[in-house]
Amino acid sequence: MVINALGLYLLLGMTVGFYLPRLAWFCLSQRLKQLGMPEKVPVRIKRSDQVGTMFLAGLATSISYFHIFSRWELGIALFFIWFLLLVSWTDLLSGLILDWITYPAMVLFVVLRFLAEDSSFLVYLWTAIFIGSGSFLVSWLSKGLGYGDVKLLIAGSVVTGWPAGLLAIWIATGSAGLYVIYRRLRGKPFTQQKLIYFGPHLSIGFFLSYIWGEQILATYFSWFAIVLSLEMF
Repeated sequence: MVINALGLYLLLGMTVGFYLPRLAWFCLSQRLKQLGMPEKVPVRIKRSDQVGTMFLAGLATSISYFHIFSRWELGIALFFIWFLLLVSWTDLLSGLILDWITYPAMVLFVVLRFLAEDSSFLVYLWTAIFIGSGSFLVSWLSKGLGYGDVKLLIAGSVVTGWPAGLLAIWIATGSAGLYVIYRRLRGKPFTQQKLIYFGPHLSIGFFLSYIWGEQILATYFSWFAIVLSLEMF
């Protein structure tokens, strides 16, 4: 029974995952044509990109299946994985995270979170408001964080809640930093013409904090306590 349920869950996750790169390309092409910039439409998606995304979706759904024990939460996890992969693709292809994707995702996650966690729903909602307000302020002041990233942060925080939403930002910043170092070591540093796309790093941060947030925080604070105790001696 468990194997059959896992098989269906995995099949659904991988099937949709296979078409997510093409869906990202379609959404981008339509939006760019609306903006009068058809020349900016990215190259068509390769089959290898679809297969890679399919297996990535399969890995993510498998991990979520063995770490989540609520049917409602498994449903949320599935939509969350698809959402993170989709916005990662649009960001990688063009540097854009489209309102067509983030706004419906916000509404969907608010509804699903309310149905799954009506007793603690306000915690998730206030987390999204707090992180959304803070990231909007950072974006407005620094111009370094895109408004698409802000909307991704709001949608993701509705799913993860507190403090996992804040942890996701921390992980994403670390992931982006490691990628910058990797590019420098290869002699391909980022410039004003070649900016880092933060969406995929936020997606990594949100998924890791959603699945292993409590364990990551517990490990971090235990290490912090050990270091603090050593300094006291």
